[in-house]
Amino acid sequence: MNKIVTLFQESNARKLLDHADGIIIGNARFGTRLCRSFEAEEINRLIALANDRKKAIYLNANQLFDDPMIRDFERFLKRIDVAGLTAIVVADLGLVEALGHTYELIYNPETLLTNAYDFNMLADEGVKGAFVAKEITKDDIIRIGRAKTYELFMVGHGHLNMFYSKRQLIDTYKTHYAIEDDLHDRQDLRVLEQLRAEEAYPILEDQAGTHVFRSRVFATLDHQKELSSVVDTLIIDTIFKDDAYALRILKLYLHPDRMQALALQKDYGETWDEGFLFQKTIYKNEV
Repeated sequence: MNKIVTLFQESNARKLLDHADGIIIGNARFGTRLCRSFEAEEINRLIALANDRKKAIYLNANQLFDDPMIRDFERFLKRIDVAGLTAIVVADLGLVEALGHTYELIYNPETLLTNAYDFNMLADEGVKGAFVAKEITKDDIIRIGRAKTYELFMVGHGHLNMFYSKRQLIDTYKTHYAIEDDLHDRQDLRVLEQLRAEEAYPILEDQAGTHVFRSRVFATLDHQKELSSVVDTLIIDTIFKDDAYALRILKLYLHPDRMQALALQKDYGETWDEGFLFQKTIYKNEV
């Protein structure tokens, strides 16, 4: 099971690649919920580094695309050494249609792929693999993995996104309350509810819109052995943290240690849980 990590600073990539099987990066015009936006020149240097180290490198283009954005992205790709990319991660079927059979693609619609039939539906469309939904159980992941026809990806560690709006909600809030500080692309903002004051939900507004994340960090540390039987690539998402955190997490996932895990949570003031691995999502109709 390959372990791929997000990246904040180009200067830290070499250190992270000593422990990770690869990195995932993006540009804010086409990717969303990124640790940082990388320009074409930086991406090309990171591609060269990853190729030299024989490591994977993924370009995250997980926004919802309209036709002008697709054309802009195709122009952007001409500035990048796409032959050196392992694959492009996309969330929009329109982009799959536009790029399929031309580039290596990974499909990541985040919440949609909850069964083997849906997971495998793009096997004939030039897609290299897909992400299982974040809200399904470990048993469901294993069941899908046993029936997969291409590579299975999943987010294995990090704050899971739980709300998304294309509207710039923080900017609206800022305007309403006449706040002068620039709150766009800030990773230190939190939402607190009066009834759940102990839960601080990270919130981020980027070019793609506004995103609210789970307060607790999803961790699969204790389930790697079972997941590795079906998961080809595990993503370690370090948004809201830093590359030093990424390095410690990588070492921990390579060599699990309960005391180190507790120390890391204490140092970063976070709580880990197992998300939906043992909790089915149930919708009840009102009578």
